[in-house]
Amino acid sequence: MTQHPRTRDEIDAALATRSVEQIIAAVDAGHTMAGMPLTDRDKDAIRRIDSGETTIEQERQRILDEIAADRDSETPTEQ
Repeated sequence: MTQHPRTRDEIDAALATRSVEQIIAAVDAGHTMAGMPLTDRDKDAIRRIDSGETTIEQERQRILDEIAADRDSETPTEQ
């Protein structure tokens, strides 16, 4: 029997019954298998979103701002 992918509604319903810590553990497991485990900062961002302290968009912008700041602080190498 072929298993069909879950619908967005089925995924949302399954996640609604899990605690944020269970969700973080599941996301971390998947990312770890892909060679990109979550950092403590990543986990904190998920908790802030879950608690309503921030939104996904705010966290995304925070990450982009950090990347831009890191890029701006790099000293160009001389050729």
